[in-house]
Amino acid sequence: MLKKMNRLKKSDIDSIFKSGKFRKFGAISMHFKKNNLGYPRFGFALSKKNFKKATERNLVKRRAREIIRMHAAGSASGHDVLLVFGSEIKNLTFSALKEQLIDALKSARIL
Repeated sequence: MLKKMNRLKKSDIDSIFKSGKFRKFGAISMHFKKNNLGYPRFGFALSKKNFKKATERNLVKRRAREIIRMHAAGSASGHDVLLVFGSEIKNLTFSALKEQLIDALKSARIL
C-alpha cells in the first residue's frame, strides 16, 4: 500500500482533470500535473465497463500500487499523477505491466 502522503484525494483528482496534462501509452492513460510538495502523489482509475469483476479491478490496482511503491514513491519529482487503465491491462503479467508503467512514467519525465 502507498503511504498516505503519496495518495491523491478527490479534490486533487478534479484539479488534475481541469489543469493537468494528458498522455496515452498503450493501455495506460496518464493525467498529471506538477505539484509544489516535492514528492509524487498517485491515483488509479479503472472502469466497470472494462473490468466487470471487482477482483479484476483490485488485481490491477494492487499490482500498480506495488510497482509505484517500489519505483516511484520515493522519487523527488513533485507530480500528481492519475493513471487510467484500459481493458488490455488485465491480460498482462506483473512484469509486463511493470515494464509498461515504468516506461510511461519515464517518458512523461516523472521518474
